[in-house]
Amino acid sequence: MDRLQFFILSLAGLIPGFALHEFFHAKAADLLGDSTPRRLGRLSIDPLVHLDVFGTLMIAFTGFGWAKPVPINPANFRHGARDIVLVSIAGPAANLLLVFVFGVLVGLAHEFGVGGAVVSVFEYALLINAALAAFNLLPIPPLDGSRVLAALLPYQMSVAFRQMEAYAPLIILVFFFVPGASSIIYAARTALVRSIGFPGVSVGSSLAHLFR
Repeated sequence: MDRLQFFILSLAGLIPGFALHEFFHAKAADLLGDSTPRRLGRLSIDPLVHLDVFGTLMIAFTGFGWAKPVPINPANFRHGARDIVLVSIAGPAANLLLVFVFGVLVGLAHEFGVGGAVVSVFEYALLINAALAAFNLLPIPPLDGSRVLAALLPYQMSVAFRQMEAYAPLIILVFFFVPGASSIIYAARTALVRSIGFPGVSVGSSLAHLFR
């Protein structure tokens, strides 16, 4: 696979993955009493609203990137720590939903004899969104998993943990150089593909039989 094909396949999975991930964060915050995302125009599934230029350019070089985080104000939440947890897990939940949806599309494509580039796009998008969910659930600042952990820690420990976000880029960089780090994400991605993606493929195959 050449770099252009790699870039296109990455975008096919990452663009909807980023857009729905950030929209779910914004929608969850809005439903739980924080209108900050709505006021800033982030309550949208338009990928351009969530675009981070540098994060998108990184896709061309690494196959991975990021979108603009959705700003929230936890002071507006009605139930404090619980609502922070719900908003945090909403983003990865969006990626897991896409893992299932792309699984359904793979199943439909196979049953209707659609092959080649179309199936490759669906399969790659499934894998990327499983990886996005697995990655974002890691308890490493500034990932969603770290916000869940911070909300569950005792107050003093939570404050100290949140201060680590100032070093978030360095922490992420160091993480990827830790032996076995990529294996953790790969193992988690594989588990999500098997538990959510494969059932989606089965559902797609079943739906195809119903329409024949």
